Amino acid sequence: MAPGPDWELWRHIESAKLWQFVALLAGVDPDSITRRWNRSDDKIEWEGANDSFHRLLRIAVSSVAHNLACRSYGRDAENNPVLMSEFLRWAQSKGFPIPPELRPPEGTVGLPRFGGHWGYAANLPGRAARSYSSGLK
Repeated sequence: MAPGPDWELWRHIESAKLWQFVALLAGVDPDSITRRWNRSDDKIEWEGANDSFHRLLRIAVSSVAHNLACRSYGRDAENNPVLMSEFLRWAQSKGFPIPPELRPPEGTVGLPRFGGHWGYAANLPGRAARSYSSGLK
């Protein structure tokens, strides 16, 4: 059996591919999963993934267009980058248990809510949102 995720590392990752955060939600180390394209079946195979991963990934991919703010790269939705804070908000909205190792420490301030447009803080108007989200002053 593969070791679990390196929670100390992943807790500090702010943005990753959608499938990587799904793996964490399923309790699987993303680094233990191999993603391969099966040309004969025209589909992606996930070696090292469990049934929970496959189920959660299917749900997450179906949410990309509506509930989960990702930068979209077309049909390869599971490979889209997503903010950890956005992914955890989505998972909570679906009622999925969040691994305690990924929960922010008590008393910390969470990131601002990001809307459907990647890099724009929904609670700030226009240029201020772009400046805030890109770290510019």
